[in-house]
Amino acid sequence: MDREVVVTMVPKRSETRLLVTVGRDEVLRARLGPAEQMHRRAAPMLLEAIALWYQQRVHAVISVGADAASSDLGLADGLGYGTDTVHYEVAWVDPRAPRGRRVRGLGDFRDVRRHLRLVWSR
Repeated sequence: MDREVVVTMVPKRSETRLLVTVGRDEVLRARLGPAEQMHRRAAPMLLEAIALWYQQRVHAVISVGADAASSDLGLADGLGYGTDTVHYEVAWVDPRAPRGRRVRGLGDFRDVRRHLRLVWSR
C-alpha cells in the first residue's frame, strides 16, 4: 500500500480525539479518554499498531492548542520535539498559529488554495 497513513490527535483535558486517514479516506475516528489518564505507552503503542496494520510508517500530527494535554501522550522526546521511530514520526502543530498574509485585489483564489491543500495533504 503506497497511500500515506496519517493519524491526527487532538488531546484536551476532557478527551482525546483521533482521526486516521489513508490517502484521502477516513478509516477510523475515535473519542478516547483524556491523555492524562492513560498509560504512558498507550499512544506510542497505538501508533505502532496502526503502522503494523497498514505495514508502513505512520505520520502522526498532534495538536498543541491551549486546552491540550499533549505532554501526557508520551510522543515527545526530552526536548519537547516529536519522537521519530521506525513505525511513526510525530509532528506538532499549533492551530492557534497565525495564518500567512494574503495578497488582496486579484479576485477569489479559493480554488487555487484548495489545490494547494491537496498538495500539502499528500
